[in-house]
Amino acid sequence: MYIHNLKTPSFSSSSSSSSSSASPLLGHSSSFSFSFSSSSLSLHVYSQEHDGCAPLWETLAQLYNEADEPNKCLEAASTAVRIEPKSCTAQVVYARACRNVGLLKESVGAYALALALHPPNKEGTEEERREAVELLEQEMAIRVGLPSLRIGQSFAELKGKHVVELGSGTGIVGLTAAALGAHVLLTDLPDAIPSLKRNINRNREIITSASGAAVTQVVDWHRDFKMLGAMGKEEGHTTLHWVLAADLVYQVSQAPIVAALLGFLAEQHPHSRILLAHKHRQDCVDEALMAAFQQHGLEAKPILDEKGSAWHQMSASISIYELKHTT
Repeated sequence: MYIHNLKTPSFSSSSSSSSSSASPLLGHSSSFSFSFSSSSLSLHVYSQEHDGCAPLWETLAQLYNEADEPNKCLEAASTAVRIEPKSCTAQVVYARACRNVGLLKESVGAYALALALHPPNKEGTEEERREAVELLEQEMAIRVGLPSLRIGQSFAELKGKHVVELGSGTGIVGLTAAALGAHVLLTDLPDAIPSLKRNINRNREIITSASGAAVTQVVDWHRDFKMLGAMGKEEGHTTLHWVLAADLVYQVSQAPIVAALLGFLAEQHPHSRILLAHKHRQDCVDEALMAAFQQHGLEAKPILDEKGSAWHQMSASISIYELKHTT
């Protein structure tokens, strides 16, 4: 479990032993030397009597965290957010509590809400959000069986969308999209389909839990252009949302057919996003691919990362392009 230290309030008082110096939250004591457990219990009782006070529940959540009771921490933090959903502090406390019990998607969402509410420590909150995002990426990569990957979490963009992967191979791209909630058709030649089906079955649980779907279909680029162009329309969908392809061109001879196919799909599905990941092996192959794109009226625009730099600058051997018609 990933533990983040929440700032715990310190309770102190003057040395006076009169009843007026007793803490209204914790009870009377001359030394105010309370354990986290007794403090949490006293504050819990007081919070029950003052259910509408979000700061009390925030403090209680912090105390439960220090007492290593993550589930009670989450319960208290959830109550604080329910009372004051527009409280930046409550959202941050809730985000940390979610992260500590492994609810990483909820944690990332709460951090985003907190940032939208302009927290006083914006840089610190953003740093915590990035850490939660990284943990979520690692968790997803482990669940699909490739722990060295870092899988970006564009949930809003993929969830419920209709996706086609071209030349799926083992299916890692399409299966990842399905694990993020997309409805994916993984396509390849007949020899690849049995392996694709096995990989879908192995990842069925994670796909289902994300409300995604994955099916396979044999597609030969040389003869199945029309079938790909009609995809989505035949199923009653208004559009095909995404076309994904990775490492399709590693010989000069492959560039024209890939460019022709992607150009055809861009024409048939003008509102779809078409992404191609390309591994740079030889200059002659890269030049042939770019020339073929131009011939078919396609612009290959490098995808940028969150810092505004192109992905291929991070890995000199790989570029990710978004393809669009130039007209």
